[in-house]
Amino acid sequence: MESGNGTSLLANQGKIYLVQGDFKGESVIIQTMEYVNGVPVQVWNKFRKYPTWEESL
Repeated sequence: MESGNGTSLLANQGKIYLVQGDFKGESVIIQTMEYVNGVPVQVWNKFRKYPTWEESL
């Protein structure tokens, strides 16, 4: 759902559905909403970026 059914910036640039970290040193940095002590805060998170959809599976 957060990937917009494959249409979000993260899904298109990283060919991934929300796995934080990196893949072979590749990542996409996206601003997300996190909750810190119950308070919503916008933060930048690193998500894995794969060269192909097949490798993301």
